[in-house]
Amino acid sequence: MSSSNSFLAAPGSSSPRGEQSNGKDGMLETSSNGGGRTSNWVPDEEVTNCQLCRTLFSVTLWKHHCRACGRVLCAECSSSRIRLPDLGYTEKVRVCDECASRRTDTEKQGLAEEIDAKDEINANLKRALEDKMRLMDRFRTFLLHLETEVTGGVGGNKPDTHTHTPI
Repeated sequence: MSSSNSFLAAPGSSSPRGEQSNGKDGMLETSSNGGGRTSNWVPDEEVTNCQLCRTLFSVTLWKHHCRACGRVLCAECSSSRIRLPDLGYTEKVRVCDECASRRTDTEKQGLAEEIDAKDEINANLKRALEDKMRLMDRFRTFLLHLETEVTGGVGGNKPDTHTHTPI
């Protein structure tokens, strides 16, 4: 079957983008229109039990697809909803609890690394600012010493000849 063929299926069983192509191990590979990435989409008809908890599907226990990994799961094992921008989903979509946990952990790790980098940048900026403040204090001390030498130790009591008087 080519990737340009579309197909009709029961609600919750078609690929998230409505396209399919033959994948490896009897799984269908779906192409996402978003970032050009693919994920494996397991067809409904190939699954009779939840692929996580092994509960048998029935008329009252529906099949749901994880939009991240493509597995078929019961509602209890796919209760999470997250955004998957790398797969073209900008709104929150159903994912299995394993994918939600894995992606959340990865996201938390990335944020922690970003915070660590920002903390290091802030510490470097603080040290640089402290160095500039010390340099400014030394310069101020130098200027005060220079003023004392120029004014003969009188320190500001000598009239300034460069001051303009208002008209």
